[in-house]
Amino acid sequence: MPEWSVTCLDTIRNAEWDLPRAPRLIMFSPPYPPLRCYDEGADGAIGTDSDLSAYTDAIRGLLLNVKKALADDGHLVLNIGDSYCGKGDRRKSLNLLPERIAMELDTVGFIIRNRVIWAKQVWLADDTTRGATIPHGTKDRWLPSHEMCYLCTPKAMAYFDTEAVKIPKATQETRDPLPKEEWDALFEKKMAAAQKIYGDDPGQRLRIKTLRRMPPLEGRPIRSVKTGPDVWQGPVARNDFHPAEYPPWLCRRFIKSCTEPGDLVVDPMCGSSSLGVTALRLGRDYCGFDISESYVDASIQRITAQEAARESV
Repeated sequence: MPEWSVTCLDTIRNAEWDLPRAPRLIMFSPPYPPLRCYDEGADGAIGTDSDLSAYTDAIRGLLLNVKKALADDGHLVLNIGDSYCGKGDRRKSLNLLPERIAMELDTVGFIIRNRVIWAKQVWLADDTTRGATIPHGTKDRWLPSHEMCYLCTPKAMAYFDTEAVKIPKATQETRDPLPKEEWDALFEKKMAAAQKIYGDDPGQRLRIKTLRRMPPLEGRPIRSVKTGPDVWQGPVARNDFHPAEYPPWLCRRFIKSCTEPGDLVVDPMCGSSSLGVTALRLGRDYCGFDISESYVDASIQRITAQEAARESV
């Protein structure tokens, strides 16, 4: 049975997280100033104002603590959206939070392996979808409908389970055989086009001759992309515990690719512990932290209910 804990802790200002072992995955999503502060009553909560320098300083402190806790072959996933400046000379300008966070990741020394774009969807009553957006009432720009997920490692070599997340493809599929006369005709066409472009250039004539030595296309396997692209389209999630929870499918992809069953998954800004719920379902251990006592209580209530439901089956 996977083990879990949720603790009320300011993980920005406290470097000692009292973890049972080094986690292979740390994943979190900070609030977006000045749009979202999920519990303004929590002492020290970030995202309560528009001071971007103070915000990035706080995130840098958290990243240093994350790097200290993370396993050498582990991953950090940082999910961040953007917000707009509401006053001053930069009024109505994007705050460029993902870009600012990326610079902090680089400064702290993380290797940024991927910038996954989560293209959001919201399901409507007629079974159609539209982009899920940051709430706004302006009519002079397009609606924001994506967030960034930075996949980072402390070192160049890290654990990654390609098989767990690969896209199913017929990898043994082959092209139809190309008859010799068609191959010869294709060669003559390519050679004539190259001759027209390069003329009598000796170096290019050698390149043209190599075309004759290329094998026919028959029997050559079609290459397959195993892990898929870095743009993921998927729905948002809503529950009664938190206004901006992770969707389970997003957590599942990172957990399955970056960890094995029995590994430890940590969320230092856990909110309602959507990451933890998914991690436990997949057989991983989980430790969550949040500065808000109300969200810690909500996480414990949610995970306890899930575990009780599982034991009753």
